[in-house]
Amino acid sequence: RATDDSTSHALWRLLHQVDTALASSQNGLPSLHVAITLLCVVAMWREKCFALWTLWGVAIILSVVQTRRHLSLDVLAGAGLAVAVLTMYYGWHYLVKLSKKHTF
Repeated sequence: RATDDSTSHALWRLLHQVDTALASSQNGLPSLHVAITLLCVVAMWREKCFALWTLWGVAIILSVVQTRRHLSLDVLAGAGLAVAVLTMYYGWHYLVKLSKKHTF
């Protein structure tokens, strides 16, 4: 059983070293860079320059990972936050529209 404990401690030490090597003091979960960028891209979807806005969004998302401002997990969490905000926004508008159609 002593071997299991030492193996587990060695694994945690290794994971901590990897985390420390990848992390910077600017990493944050979720990435608000990603969340706000995705919300802006969605807001611009009806504009003529939508492709340009989409490229801008992709460039920002790739750059926050490339410059080590955020880890991939931060990016995924930021995207999830944007999806949650959009779901609440469109859900609220749907409920308001539904309530105007049917008075209770």
